[in-house]
Amino acid sequence: MKIYTREGSPYLWFTETVNGRLLRQSTRETKPRAAKEAALRIIAEESAKAEPLGAQWRLGDVIDVYWKDKGRNLDSGDATDRYFRRFMDIMGKNTSIMSVNERSLVSFSAQLRSFSKKDISLVTINRHFSMLRAAMRYANRVYKADIPSIDWTTIRVQENEGRVRYASEPDLGVLLEAANPRIRPIIVAAVSLGLRKANVLKLEWYQVDMVGRTIIIPRTKGRKPLVTRIAAPLMTALSTLPVGEPKDRVFDVVNFRKLWEAALRRADMHDFHFHDLRHTFATHALMKGASLPELQRALGHADIKTTMRYAHVEAEDVMTVFDRAGRIVPENISAQNQHKMGET
Repeated sequence: MKIYTREGSPYLWFTETVNGRLLRQSTRETKPRAAKEAALRIIAEESAKAEPLGAQWRLGDVIDVYWKDKGRNLDSGDATDRYFRRFMDIMGKNTSIMSVNERSLVSFSAQLRSFSKKDISLVTINRHFSMLRAAMRYANRVYKADIPSIDWTTIRVQENEGRVRYASEPDLGVLLEAANPRIRPIIVAAVSLGLRKANVLKLEWYQVDMVGRTIIIPRTKGRKPLVTRIAAPLMTALSTLPVGEPKDRVFDVVNFRKLWEAALRRADMHDFHFHDLRHTFATHALMKGASLPELQRALGHADIKTTMRYAHVEAEDVMTVFDRAGRIVPENISAQNQHKMGET
């Protein structure tokens, strides 16, 4: 909802889509808070009395109401917006929603893969379908839109087994030895916390509590704040870094990709991605005795089914999940890093 001033009016105005129609109206209020409350009341009243589009619902209408009401507030909002734009670009936003069927969706999938500049994974295609299904069901439940009956199980593509590649303890030691000292703390953080690449590289000092030994990730894919513990190897690595202002980046990521790829070449590690450090965290945490529910919370998975990809791992012994994973970092690496940081 957008609240704004309008030339010639002493009041604040708002713009919002209600039941697929654009509503632009004065709040008859001059203060932002009061204007927002008035706008919400007006929207609620219009939602209750507005007639649904019925058989006139178009693909763009269905996507629009879902996006305005829910989609834009999702943590995956950027991806959701991208998926919806692809549907409207390829299928046409003015296409009647009742004309959407299994055949047109299979055609969409084929065109998406052929027109895209980069390979579209099978998982991503299925996520497109999941989001459209959610939008259609939402329009039907909330706005009483007529939607077609679609056999979604038929059009979903068979996904490959999830890729789980992780580093053994010797491999991790070799990788850390091969890495430039400037990126060693990044590698230690990734394998000690199990965070996604963006969460590690974009980490800011306000998120780090060295006294409480915790790091807080405000938002994750599971839409909940994630609290991680700083295990001993990571504490040592962080202690070698200059502490900046609260909004400063913790790690120096200048030329990170170049330095990361150079480390992989020196370590002779093939088919290994940065995300595999997250798999390394999860696999070794289980090996050291973590349970699947404990690992689910540590990884920030919304559904334990995602965590189940590691269910084959057998525990060796029984510490917290972050301590367990942190034990695989060679003890001498942090000391070497502190010494070499002074050389760069």
